[in-house]
Amino acid sequence: LGLRVSTQQRMELARSVEEVGTRFGKIRMKVPAGFPDRAAPEYEDCAQAADRAGVSLKEVYAAATAACRAGTSAGG
Repeated sequence: LGLRVSTQQRMELARSVEEVGTRFGKIRMKVPAGFPDRAAPEYEDCAQAADRAGVSLKEVYAAATAACRAGTSAGG
């Protein structure tokens, strides 16, 4: 019987938060510096929008991701 022990480090990328407009309303996106294709919608925004619209979280998440990739800002 043996035990292996290892140490790991976690580094966070610098990121900005941007809002995108979707048919479900404004959704905040976390956009890592230098990796805009890795942007991720804010879970709470998506969950609230899905609840209001009566659709799945997955549908709102996909709409927010598509809006971000298309460069659709919440302001217009």
